[in-house]
Amino acid sequence: MFFELHKLMYILYSYLSKVNSQFLNDKLLSFPISIRSIIEKYSIDQERNARILSKLLLLRGLSDLFPNEKIDLELLQTDGKPIYKNLPIHFTSSHSQDLVVVAFSRTKELGIDIEFKKDIDIEIFKDFLHLEEQKALQISKTTSDLFYSLWTKKEALLKTSGIGINADFKTIDCSKNKTNFKGKNYFFKGILLDVDYTCFISSREKAIKIDCKEIVF
Repeated sequence: MFFELHKLMYILYSYLSKVNSQFLNDKLLSFPISIRSIIEKYSIDQERNARILSKLLLLRGLSDLFPNEKIDLELLQTDGKPIYKNLPIHFTSSHSQDLVVVAFSRTKELGIDIEFKKDIDIEIFKDFLHLEEQKALQISKTTSDLFYSLWTKKEALLKTSGIGINADFKTIDCSKNKTNFKGKNYFFKGILLDVDYTCFISSREKAIKIDCKEIVF
């Protein structure tokens, strides 16, 4: 079985381009109205479909982790940091461009972020970067790759902490694979799912083992 009890973190991911849009629309109709109404607010097909696919990956992961439980999206609490009631599980999700990813841990709070790498003007984001991050970019020979690493770390950390994007990004130093934020230590680990994307996972403790699996619906 993919999810073994002794392993700490599990990642499932899917490509939107490999999933039929009608299949996603049909699945959306089967979701509880509380979940469906939120997803239906997104008018852009890609954004809406990414959220449907994310819920399908969540259902798949929870079913694999807890094969003897009846998994029902009615038990998903989405106000603030998402939780699944009555099960000892932490999970987090992200999507960018064509890729949707959901990460799980039985024991550790975690956050994940993924970004499609494209040409950007890093100067635009300077006010969101810690001084140490700016220094690292100045001496880097791979400026774009480093920027995406810094940014995905920040997003992943904020998901782990539960604070969300309301935090002051400039106060968070992600220039290394460990940082302290509001008196708590956070660890980062890069996940290579696709060479065109940057993905990092954040946790309060170092990840001992991470399993990744692509799901094709």
